Amino acid sequence: MADEAQQRFLAMRGGNLPARRGLYEDQALLNAVPTLALARQSLSSARLRPVTPHYMDLSPDMSWAFSAMLRGELTPAEAVETIEGLFMNVLLASS
Repeated sequence: MADEAQQRFLAMRGGNLPARRGLYEDQALLNAVPTLALARQSLSSARLRPVTPHYMDLSPDMSWAFSAMLRGELTPAEAVETIEGLFMNVLLASS
């Protein structure tokens, strides 16, 4: 599945995102699978998860706040404020 031809096939037939960067520049593939342009943009700004021993404590709270924001229950600013408060509680409790 790491082969370029296999990744191209899986992108075109199965909607899988390629692992090979070069395929995001392949104009024929971008024409066949227009969502790859959006995926390329998203992947170019992706970052690693935060490095903290408390990640497992923080992850459910982040998930809840992100989901609430996507459902329209929180604004983006409210979601960030909520997450910040939850993080502070977890980090202060562990100090």
